[in-house]
Amino acid sequence: MFKRRFPVKCSILLKTGDRVKNRALSLRSIGYLEFAVAGRSDSSIVDLRLVDAEANVQPFHADVDGERVDIEGFTITARDFDLSASEGEVDQATEEGWFRLAFTLRTELAPRLRELLGIDSIQMEIVERGTISVSREMIIETHAETFELPESVPRSLVEGIGRFREVDNSKGPPCKVSSVRLGAVISEEFSRHDEKELSRTQMDLIVCPGTKVTLVYAITDVSAVNSAVIKDIKNGADIPVSSLDPSGTGTIDITPTDDAEYVLSISDPSCAPDSAPGIKIWVVKPGKEIDIAAGWNGQAGVATWDGSPKFIGKDVYATSIRSVDCGIEQRPPIPDWGFMFTDMDGRVSFGEVGPSYAPLPRGDLPLHGSRWTFEPKSYVRDILRACFSIRCACR
Repeated sequence: MFKRRFPVKCSILLKTGDRVKNRALSLRSIGYLEFAVAGRSDSSIVDLRLVDAEANVQPFHADVDGERVDIEGFTITARDFDLSASEGEVDQATEEGWFRLAFTLRTELAPRLRELLGIDSIQMEIVERGTISVSREMIIETHAETFELPESVPRSLVEGIGRFREVDNSKGPPCKVSSVRLGAVISEEFSRHDEKELSRTQMDLIVCPGTKVTLVYAITDVSAVNSAVIKDIKNGADIPVSSLDPSGTGTIDITPTDDAEYVLSISDPSCAPDSAPGIKIWVVKPGKEIDIAAGWNGQAGVATWDGSPKFIGKDVYATSIRSVDCGIEQRPPIPDWGFMFTDMDGRVSFGEVGPSYAPLPRGDLPLHGSRWTFEPKSYVRDILRACFSIRCACR
């Protein structure tokens, strides 16, 4: 058995009642779900059991009885979850799976919400199904099955949440856009048959100035979309999606010269605006430092990181490396490691990593298509990943 921590960005759509003028409210949160993962003999299916979780719900507001009510942000932690009832399974061969989350929303976490609803807590159980990568620690795309709020929640304020058994179309069409996704790839490595897969792959890119990059987007039921725009939230620039393909997928080519973070934002008249998780592009300048996280394999006792050619430019090289603290995902900190570097042609180099930058044993090493295997110098019992910082240069 081993543990995997999945970063989670969640959007929950509330269907409101008459006092809130039946307007949809979108609640957003960011956090993580940590599962203990157990394999089955002679099967690609693994079982998940929740061991830790955190969801930081962002502040939101609603117009109640004609007056604006601001609800403060709050955090749900592992103590709010029923860990024995929160479980799931994933077929690692297909990455298809499901998980159940049972938790209690304590309204004391947001006093204004407690005052508004007039109740102390809400018992909830959600089942999510979709695409989950255990090896990459990514919940790629999941959707909640039908579920309802408890009867204790005043229906004049909130009628339902997530997907509904019944939808009242008399007040306008239901929300059609269930998800938006954005991916990116080195243009030279892009092929059309990869389009849908790339839009599901949330990987940062590392490139040199002048490298052509292809942004790949996917929107479910594109006919419901009023407009779409790819925003560079780091630099404040927008790239309008001028014509949406009926399939809901498409590409836009860019040539970044500075670090950027792109999100795909859409407007659907029947719903609150939605957006996809961001894609970061790191543009290498002299002395650029890039942090990497190598996934831990407890059985082999090593951590590995792959420099995929789809996401790292051919002219990006590592000049030196050091170990860095992974935070709570690596306790106690492990400063000293040995490593094996394998380049795209199978050539192997060996070296050591400590907490200070040191030159690499064979000179600068190409990150494009490389694999790094790290072995700790001291005994390691149970960590999630190993973290390092690489100084990069363009060659």
